[in-house]
Amino acid sequence: MHSPVLIPLLIAAAMIMVCLLAGGNTPLEFFQEWQPATVYNAIQLFSCSLIAAAIIRTHSENKEHPASVKLFWYIVSGASLYFGMDELFQFHENSGPLAQLLRELFGQPGTRPFVAGFDLPSYSALVVDCYAIFVAAIGFLFRREILAQSSTALMFALAALLLGGYQLINLALLQEHGSLFGVYVAQSEPIFTVVAQSFKIAGCATVLGALMQTLLDKRQRVSIEKMLDQLDQSRSCVNGLNKDQRNLVDV
Repeated sequence: MHSPVLIPLLIAAAMIMVCLLAGGNTPLEFFQEWQPATVYNAIQLFSCSLIAAAIIRTHSENKEHPASVKLFWYIVSGASLYFGMDELFQFHENSGPLAQLLRELFGQPGTRPFVAGFDLPSYSALVVDCYAIFVAAIGFLFRREILAQSSTALMFALAALLLGGYQLINLALLQEHGSLFGVYVAQSEPIFTVVAQSFKIAGCATVLGALMQTLLDKRQRVSIEKMLDQLDQSRSCVNGLNKDQRNLVDV
């Protein structure tokens, strides 16, 4: 594994600790919208988009790479850009028209949808679930590209666990009533929210590290391919010169 890959994880861990300590008795303060933690997470997502774009350019250097692989990285770049904008401008939190469309689709009045036996906190949570389903579907369709390198695959798996934990807390813990493992959720909601946001930041940092690892691996592979191509061309030129010399001797 390349050492620069660990930098996003270390910075994210430092950001989480700083926000926790700076918040004192109310650590949630610095994890809310347009606060340091969320702004930094948006920067991470924009960085993911830029690195995915760099991976596309690396693939473009080799015409033999399949178009489907480039399509996957186009999707990753576009999705990362959108999720970064969502982090800054709260698309899913302010999804009024989309929420109204979902209410009509499910025929459920009010603000708390009931889907597949789950009482979701809000329609914005349902939008986040749709994001998760989209990411899972793309990951399944292009799993060969994601699992191409073992080190990268492990990082993507860790990111999935962290982001899955974030989603699980949002769905299972941040409810108005009830308890889990003896903890009354309504009273501990700020703590759970901080944990969920920390998981999200760490998960996005792991995705960023995995993309950096992928980019470095692909550039290394392209460099090797170019070197082999140049070697083959040199051999062809040498063979051609030797053939010409033999023809001259025969004459």
